[in-house]
Amino acid sequence: MSIEDESQRTEGAGQEIPDVLPLLPVRDLVVFPYMIAPLRVSRPVSLDAVNQALATEQRMCFIVAQRESTEEDPKPSSLYRTGTVGIVMRMRKLSDGGIKILVQGLCRARIQRFLTDVPNYKVRLDVLEELPTPTTMEVEALVRTVKQNVERVAELGRTV
Repeated sequence: MSIEDESQRTEGAGQEIPDVLPLLPVRDLVVFPYMIAPLRVSRPVSLDAVNQALATEQRMCFIVAQRESTEEDPKPSSLYRTGTVGIVMRMRKLSDGGIKILVQGLCRARIQRFLTDVPNYKVRLDVLEELPTPTTMEVEALVRTVKQNVERVAELGRTV
């Protein structure tokens, strides 16, 4: 199967997740599903990944953390294999040539293999299914207690 005829599969947050996505390496940040995060993008490999994501209707990329934040040109061995499929919600160009984007994590995924590395990495993904949380009476009681305690703390206001 080529990159051009990539199939759609597993849904994340109500959206179909493509098998192949551009990889966006980030430093000093881990994006989780349902999290919204602003990112400043300035490296050529990252700019190409974002531009490729924005060129598609889905506007998705695979966001993965680097092992070493000081590395300017990360290789596959210096990237974690598990990351988050994210959607680019907003983009703004900066005066220095970089861009500022707002991304929302959709679901967790793992790199199956790297397909291309020029001009940016494209990866084939295995979407990780979230395990359902067992709801027992004990878990429900604990959740209720935590909610009540959070409400009490919020009522204290600034005194905390």
